[in-house]
Amino acid sequence: MRIVLAALLAISGSSFGADEPVPVYEEPMHRLLFDSGEARVLELYVPPDATTLFHTHNSPLFNITISFAAIRLQRAGEEWQLLPAPGPVTGDVDYDDSYSAEPLTHRVKNVGDKVLHSILILNEHDAPAANAVVALPGVVNIDSPWFRQSRIELAEGDVIDWPGTTVAVFFVLVSDTHVTLTGPGGRQKFGMTWTGNFTPVPPGFPVRIANHSKDTAILIAVAPL
Repeated sequence: MRIVLAALLAISGSSFGADEPVPVYEEPMHRLLFDSGEARVLELYVPPDATTLFHTHNSPLFNITISFAAIRLQRAGEEWQLLPAPGPVTGDVDYDDSYSAEPLTHRVKNVGDKVLHSILILNEHDAPAANAVVALPGVVNIDSPWFRQSRIELAEGDVIDWPGTTVAVFFVLVSDTHVTLTGPGGRQKFGMTWTGNFTPVPPGFPVRIANHSKDTAILIAVAPL
């Protein structure tokens, strides 16, 4: 898994020239959607023929693929490289926790005919939580020192009552379906209706997760630790 993300994100220029690197959350094609100080959520959206600015990663990063494209990658001091196809598909997940130890500056060019689109979750803690016990709904796929992640599949009409957990959790919809997350007594109802929608759930906040569509709804839950 990490090989794919390293190839996708480990990119930078042989010389910056006029392009001074910016933090990843200030790069225009990495749109900042959420910032709590402890975690950031970015939407990576690179249209065909577009190239990002040089930008720097210095936090552990979790990637949820929405759509993939043929891309060229460039590292500092290196030539452009072409990432072999095929890449990940919608709903594939990956992470890289090396950036906290070795910050990386890079850029990417979309040389395909599709949009390169991902939801990125950055863990902004100084160190991972020690012995964190985080219960997520669905099937757990990744349990690393920095992130815990699960995949939730809901058939038509399915409902899950989740009691919440000790840390903030981000739910990302990876299917074009209608899903709601509703707090106790109907308070704070969050709706998601297309692939790439996300909802943050704060620590200790229980929610009812419901699929209102005829098709199976798929969500990715990510907890930065």
